[in-house]
Amino acid sequence: MDYLEACIGISPIYDSSFKEILSLAEALKHSQIPSRPVCIVFTIDDERRNLLKILRMVSAFAKIRILSRFLSNNGSFFTKAYGVYPTTKQPIVVFELQSHAETYVVDKLLPEGPTGLSGYLRLLFTRLTKINPMLGGVAIVIRAKA
Repeated sequence: MDYLEACIGISPIYDSSFKEILSLAEALKHSQIPSRPVCIVFTIDDERRNLLKILRMVSAFAKIRILSRFLSNNGSFFTKAYGVYPTTKQPIVVFELQSHAETYVVDKLLPEGPTGLSGYLRLLFTRLTKINPMLGGVAIVIRAKA
């Protein structure tokens, strides 16, 4: 059992391709409710390479948008999103996004971001995508509503 599984309580699926995300979304669209919760982890940063990180952030955002579009059309699913810091391979902090926990983690635990143009771009990306660029990954949990 890895750390994410211990925190979230579900064995995660790591870095699904667009094809896998689309097939899962299609299954959910046709009300094929999974018998147990599904957790998909989108890795944003494990290697600290800026260009690769930007591409992974955009890819993760696009995949999350695809899933959320299908899930919002079908009211029988409940989702939660978790932030993972600093990496998905060795996380130190796992917290629910868009909650008081995220506010606390961003304010008190995550390192300060850069200033200047780089800092402004990070802030802009965070506002547009609701994904903090300091995160190492995002975990989405999909459950059938009770």
